[in-house]
Amino acid sequence: MRFVYLLKEKAEAYHFFLKFQTLVENQTSNAIKTVVSDNGGEFVNRKFSSLSSTKGIKHLTTAPYTPQQNPVSERGNRTLLEQIRVFLCDYKVPLE
Repeated sequence: MRFVYLLKEKAEAYHFFLKFQTLVENQTSNAIKTVVSDNGGEFVNRKFSSLSSTKGIKHLTTAPYTPQQNPVSERGNRTLLEQIRVFLCDYKVPLE
């Protein structure tokens, strides 16, 4: 299962992660156990570190410039980007 949140700025990542966490816990009665991310500052910071410690979430990070470590996510992102491009082309939406 894949969830996608479109963010205007990377700084919104923490806020949307909290929304996602609430959704998962309310809909499935399960807690998030592991999060895998790159080493981006939006994920590797005090807020996420504190949340991970408090909630018992294991946060794994991939090595820089190695998309091979998370191929499912990378392929999903590519597919999503291709679908967005087709949508923009079909509906003649300006790119700005």
